[in-house]
Amino acid sequence: DPTKVAAIFRKYRKPLKDLDHTIMRNYMRDGYNRISALYTAEELYSNKAKFQNQAEDFIKKHLADEGFIVEQVVFLNELRLPPSVVENINAK
Repeated sequence: DPTKVAAIFRKYRKPLKDLDHTIMRNYMRDGYNRISALYTAEELYSNKAKFQNQAEDFIKKHLADEGFIVEQVVFLNELRLPPSVVENINAK
């Protein structure tokens, strides 16, 4: 949010270009962790789209509270579960 740039700088003491690899990454990681905790491994594996949407909503809201406008959140890689978990899900 352009009107909050000064407040963001006062809070984090970093240029905006440096925040994407630190503050924003931490908010995104926290969002994915908090939302994934609501699912079992099997539910997470079988409801990837729902999980992604919930995580994106969480991340957008919390970053908006900090003054950032997030247009889109995207997985860069596939959801990775431990091989033993995948084997158990497939066996079930």
